[in-house]
Amino acid sequence: MVEAQTVALVTGGAVRIGAAISLRLARADMLVVIHYRKSSSEAEALREEIVSAGGRAVTLQADLHSAEACAQLIQRAGAQCGHINYLVNNAAVFRRDAVRDFSIAEALEQVWLNAWAPLILTREFAHRCPPGGAVVNLLDRRIRRFDRAHFSYGVSKRLLEEFTYICALEYAPEIRINAVAPGAVLPPRRPPEEPAVSAGAAPLGIHPSPEDIADAVHFLLTRTAVTGQMIFVDGGQHLHGQIF
Repeated sequence: MVEAQTVALVTGGAVRIGAAISLRLARADMLVVIHYRKSSSEAEALREEIVSAGGRAVTLQADLHSAEACAQLIQRAGAQCGHINYLVNNAAVFRRDAVRDFSIAEALEQVWLNAWAPLILTREFAHRCPPGGAVVNLLDRRIRRFDRAHFSYGVSKRLLEEFTYICALEYAPEIRINAVAPGAVLPPRRPPEEPAVSAGAAPLGIHPSPEDIADAVHFLLTRTAVTGQMIFVDGGQHLHGQIF
């Protein structure tokens, strides 16, 4: 068993935004449990990066397609680390579909992985965490701007937003539950002329970086007087309500 004073479990914590969150929490002297589904090499590389910088991290594999798997992930993380103080529900699936032609099976999978799995993880975490625990759910700016090309994904994130508020009330005062809604984070190899164009819809004229999002997650995890809140980290794009 690895023990530390503050333990944070980050689902989907091995790549992209999840990796930035894992690194940010490790720099805050937390023991980070890096969950992954298929990204084993990325998870191990990230763990080694954290350890080489003087931090602490472990990796755990889990497929979150069932309630049992969600419960087992929390149990395994607690058994390996002694306890869990913070949960970051970052793992998600992002697929294109539309109202006119969506697949029921694929839509239900997105809703399960993006909303119900985080809810079950939160419930299991609440049963086991010490007093003062916190959860941060990763949403999306699309909860305010309907995206015709990502119908099921948008529905799933709206549902997770509702779960955030419901759970913030249900689990207070023992656990704080908040959310971060990121805007588009551009892939590192995108052509340099594209960001300026696609970021034009944002009042600030910029896209968030993974580190911007990770900073918001850290803020919400560690603020003891904040619960039931959502922070948009999107350059202000949520201020536009039109269909895009």
